[in-house]
Amino acid sequence: MASTPDLFMRRTRGLPRRDYNALHNGLISSPSQQSEGSTCETGHPSSPEPSSPRDLENVQNTPQSKRSYSLLSSSPSPLDPAFSESRSDASSPHPCKRRKPKSYSSWTIEHFWTTDLDNTWCRQGGPPKKDRLLICKHCNWSSRDSARYGSTSNLLVHLQTKHRIKSGDDSIFLPAVEGSLDRFLESPRKKAGVEEMLVRWVIQTRQPFTVVEHPAFRALIEATGATLPIKTADTLFNRIKEDFQSSRASVKEELARSSRTLALSLDVWTSENQIPIMGIIGHWISPEFDKRDKLLEFTEINGPHSGENLADVVLNMLDELDIAPKLLTITGDNAGNNGTLCDSLHDQLLKKYDNDDDCFRIRPLMRFRGRQSFIPCLAHILNLICRDVLASLRAGSAREAKAILDDMAIHSRAAAFNSLHSTKGAIMKVRLLTLWIARSPQRRQDWKEVSPGKQVSYDVDTRWNSTYIMIQDALRLQTQLGQFTRIHPEFQALQLTVDEWSTLQQVAKILKPFWDHTNSVSKTCPTIVQSLPIYWSLDDLLNEVRNAEGDFEDVSVEIRDAVEGGIRKMNKFARKMDDNLLYYVASVLDPRIKSSLIVSQMSEQDSGFIISQVRDFLKKEYPPEPLVSREVDLPRPPGMSETMWRTLRKVQPSKEASLSDIDKYLDSPPVNWSHHMIDDADTEWVLKWWKANAFNFPLLAKAARDYLPIPSAEVGIEREFSSARDVLGLRRHCLNAETMRWLMLLRGQYQT
Repeated sequence: MASTPDLFMRRTRGLPRRDYNALHNGLISSPSQQSEGSTCETGHPSSPEPSSPRDLENVQNTPQSKRSYSLLSSSPSPLDPAFSESRSDASSPHPCKRRKPKSYSSWTIEHFWTTDLDNTWCRQGGPPKKDRLLICKHCNWSSRDSARYGSTSNLLVHLQTKHRIKSGDDSIFLPAVEGSLDRFLESPRKKAGVEEMLVRWVIQTRQPFTVVEHPAFRALIEATGATLPIKTADTLFNRIKEDFQSSRASVKEELARSSRTLALSLDVWTSENQIPIMGIIGHWISPEFDKRDKLLEFTEINGPHSGENLADVVLNMLDELDIAPKLLTITGDNAGNNGTLCDSLHDQLLKKYDNDDDCFRIRPLMRFRGRQSFIPCLAHILNLICRDVLASLRAGSAREAKAILDDMAIHSRAAAFNSLHSTKGAIMKVRLLTLWIARSPQRRQDWKEVSPGKQVSYDVDTRWNSTYIMIQDALRLQTQLGQFTRIHPEFQALQLTVDEWSTLQQVAKILKPFWDHTNSVSKTCPTIVQSLPIYWSLDDLLNEVRNAEGDFEDVSVEIRDAVEGGIRKMNKFARKMDDNLLYYVASVLDPRIKSSLIVSQMSEQDSGFIISQVRDFLKKEYPPEPLVSREVDLPRPPGMSETMWRTLRKVQPSKEASLSDIDKYLDSPPVNWSHHMIDDADTEWVLKWWKANAFNFPLLAKAARDYLPIPSAEVGIEREFSSARDVLGLRRHCLNAETMRWLMLLRGQYQT
């Protein structure tokens, strides 16, 4: 027998859930004036409970779904006025007052700044709500209510995982005025700016890529309340690569816009991790007559260092930046492969460009002329001249001195130094004594007792000026050196005689002008405009020493004979300079000098020949624009007789004629210059003069932009090599050549 089903068992109806508060228009209780015959807000009349057996039978015969609904409808509704009156007391709220909006009571909200947005959102089937943007007070993380559907779980996870903040931890709550630095940043533009500055800081301060992963660096960033925009070394590497590609395109665009021609200075260097590198710097003058210098290439050399191989490196750079037809000169040291480089590069450029400008030219014109466009490094020439003079004085070398000291450790010291007394000069004795003191901590301590705070610097073979510094230090500490050798009698052979000290004084006096010019070249990197005055002043100096004239009347015969070697080296490069007209062209472009220096230093015949060559060269390279001939067809002016009008028409030429500004410039005297015109420290006076007079001399203004930026030395690229040693560092020998190229070129771009 089947059991009778429980009529009052709760069953699932399968109907959508009703918000009864919303059905009653949001009122907590219904108005008391509601009539008895009114229906519920659901639209169904209320039914009494079945009180008779017949009513119960009707309920049993009703289907289950309808039966459940009837039972629900017959139950007293909480919205019924009678039910409401029975459940409410005298303190019930006003019948027209709406329900108080739900508050966000989660403790996580205290850690976020809240900003109301214009848009709205809603849950499925729920009422619309105002959207909000929540920004973390500890970092720049943000979230919208619409994205979380109002849930605070994501906020809780963020606080617990990123900031280790848990519920009830009031010690970490931050006052509104002490928010993070990101509170004042405009994201995402400001965030991109912080990321860019971080990349620049890493490159310009030569930091390793792993610095962004170092706990101390991260702690520093967290202490400021900011968020580290780049968190891994790989991300930093990729960002640097992107910046390099963007920077390369910017350099190409700048060269196309601001350069007429381009002068290059280059050199080759081997890094500490044995990577052969070729560095190239570009020099040009902008249309505003501003001098520009930029590192254009810093790449690995694959294969031998032959001139042909180096020419391929230069050609690839020219093609990449689209500046091959603008190449004018190349400045480098006096290595033999540089001449081969110029010849090979010229031959390859001739395949794409024409060398001469004529009416039959069909390809673009180039300005590079091979070896004729090569400028030997002035600093390197000064080094070679001084080394020849020192070699004639039996100065020896640092390598030779170190070998002697190594041999002394095995054999008798006294015998070794006694043999030096008759075979080596005064400079070698000073070098040996300096190195011997530096090789022992005990001897360095003894020297400090004799000369506290002052010491003699020892020289190196690659820089002659280091020898000059050693000589000057020895002359300044002459008394201390004599006292030190007396304390150590086993080294009496290194004691300098009176004649040897006199020789050192004379050598220092001769080398002083070379020292001044070398410092000037190394600090300011002068252009070839200053090359002629430097060459001729040093030539006059060496001739005075050889002839014992002027300030060098008391020079010994040994010194005069030693200077002969320097004169021979000077004449070798002077002949090369005479064959290169570019030096004279650049010299006349200084308005304070023009052709007067050539006239004063050369014979009348030679100077006239050189000036004529310069004039013809400038007229060929910078021809005037063709003038359109026009007949004089103006009407006779009022008041002028017909006879006079006809006479003037016969005398006046039918074509316009004008004097070339090249002749006008060269035939006029030099510009009177004084210190009152500009600041004494202004080294750009010549460029400023051409900027002011470009309208008066339009053709020569173009020549000034082409030849005034040509460097006389490649000391700029030497500085880049010194900087690259710091980029490589002691702990970054795994840095490959391509990454070093990115870092060096980007650093040069940031500095400019």
